[in-house]
Amino acid sequence: MDEPLFSFYASAVLTGLAFGYATQRGGFCLTRALSNFFIMRDATILRAYGLALLIATVGVHILLATGLVEIPIRPFRWLSNVVGGLLFGSGMILAGGCSGSTWYRVGEGAIGAWVVLLAFAMGATATSVGVLVPLRRWLQTPTIMSGGTSPTLYNVIGLSPWAVIIPLGIVLGWVLWRGASEPEHNKWPWPVTGTVVGILIALGWWTSSFGD
Repeated sequence: MDEPLFSFYASAVLTGLAFGYATQRGGFCLTRALSNFFIMRDATILRAYGLALLIATVGVHILLATGLVEIPIRPFRWLSNVVGGLLFGSGMILAGGCSGSTWYRVGEGAIGAWVVLLAFAMGATATSVGVLVPLRRWLQTPTIMSGGTSPTLYNVIGLSPWAVIIPLGIVLGWVLWRGASEPEHNKWPWPVTGTVVGILIALGWWTSSFGD
């Protein structure tokens, strides 16, 4: 195995292990975040998600600005996004967890998580090379374009990403830090969870470029 390929696989394994450890220790799960917020009015995990999103966004755009990564903008296939999002969201509720938490629940020994993981594999195979390929292609046909490319704020109105990131970051930071105090639990505090997960997301984009 040549050195770039070894670096790619080694970095993928190490980043994945670190991400799994951080999400497990922080209880980082979208289903849990939303259910806790809407049912118990506890926004602890949701605040961790907001912080992770902010840090990951800043980190990825720094990587883009410095030329360390190249991230192609995928076409805006609105119908497949809407249908897929609704199906995936419904599945999360029925499974009792999101895709990320399913992996660390497998590590914790949850038998139900193994069933969900198997269903992930079956669904991905069916839609990529199996019987659901025609349906996937049909759903991906309606596409919104802007000037022959995928629509972004930059190519639609000429607005720099930083002109959006900075104001949103200020508003989100104010909302996060003025929230209620965190309830007692045996997980990492939400600022630690959000910070570590956000950094690892940006790091994952960088390490994924090692095999190029």
